[in-house]
Amino acid sequence: MKLCILGGGGFRTPYVYQALLRDIGWPRVTDVALFDVDEDRLASMTLILEQLAVGFDDPPRLVPTTSIRPAIEGSDFVFAAVRVGGLEGRRCDEHVALDLN
Repeated sequence: MKLCILGGGGFRTPYVYQALLRDIGWPRVTDVALFDVDEDRLASMTLILEQLAVGFDDPPRLVPTTSIRPAIEGSDFVFAAVRVGGLEGRRCDEHVALDLN
């Protein structure tokens, strides 16, 4: 099966990939398309995930891309891990919570 992660360069992606690495059931995810608009984050995340996969038999294949169409095409599941507003949106979310305290 193919999983597409929109926002695949995000910091939560390793948690998802680690769960996939430990999954030995059937059917299982065999391909992970990582879509992100930030090439540098995507490249860094791909390296991190490749390191996580060391020592695992038959880890899900990583397919990083900055093009959404090939990421989604053929996907059995699409996981949206996009923070609206990026890091500025995160800062705002966190400060709103602090201001309510």
